[in-house]
Formats: sequence, structure tokens, C-alpha cells
Amino acid sequence: MYDSPWNIVLPRAGIAYRLNDKTAIRAGYSRFAVQEIANRSDERINASNGYQQNTSLLGPLNGIPRSYLDDPYPTGGAYPNPIMLAAGNSLGRYTDLGNPWGGFYDGNILKVPMNDRVNLNIQRQLPDQFRLDATWYMMFEHNA
Repeated sequence: MYDSPWNIVLPRAGIAYRLNDKTAIRAGYSRFAVQEIANRSDERINASNGYQQNTSLLGPLNGIPRSYLDDPYPTGGAYPNPIMLAAGNSLGRYTDLGNPWGGFYDGNILKVPMNDRVNLNIQRQLPDQFRLDATWYMMFEHNA
């Protein structure tokens, strides 16, 4: 489906510092590669050919709606728009013939989605064995 990149570096670094007997500060940075399948929404999940079909709602025509909530896909009337059934394997070797194949990437080059994550944590022991824990966390994603 694509050529796997070989030069991905995923560093992780962290530090912990004890301010006093009851307070500790921790900080960390990490980079994670996101799996391609996890980067797709449910609508774009990798579907098998022939088993996926889209039926769109009809938009308004001259300001008159053609789709209603009580029957969004009418089978009759002035503007029929029935739900398109998936062909499945009923067409045999002709399944998906003539349909464009939505390729994943241009030129088989995968840009791996990356998440850079930074966090800062302060932990303080309170009376009666209670503990206060405050965390600041931020994530930056690129190549998505």
C-alpha cells in the first residue's frame, strides 16, 4: 500500500525533582507515531471493495427542501433518493469495476502522523495522607 519510512525517531525524555519532603515536580516530553488506521474517522475506515456505498442527502432546489427528517431517503415522489445498497460480491470479478479507487497516498509515500506530547506534574502530600496532584498536558500533532 505504501513504502514504510525508515527514518522515524521517537524520543522520550523526563525529569523528576524533589523540592522538599512533601513536594515533587515532574516534567516529560515524548513523540509518538500514530498508526494510520487510528488516524481515520469511522467514515473513512479501510473498507473492502464492493462493501461500501454512500448515499447523500439531496440538497434544496430553488430554496425548497428535498430531504426531510421523517423520510430522508424517499423511494418515490418528485425527488426519489433511495438508499444505495452495497453490491457485495454479487458482481463477482466485476465488483468495483469503473469506480475510482481512493488511494491512500500520492506516490506511495507515507507521511507518518506524529504526536509531540509535553507534560508538567506537581505532586504535594497533604495532611491525613491526602495527596494533591496537578498536571498540565499539551499535545501537538503534525503530518495528520
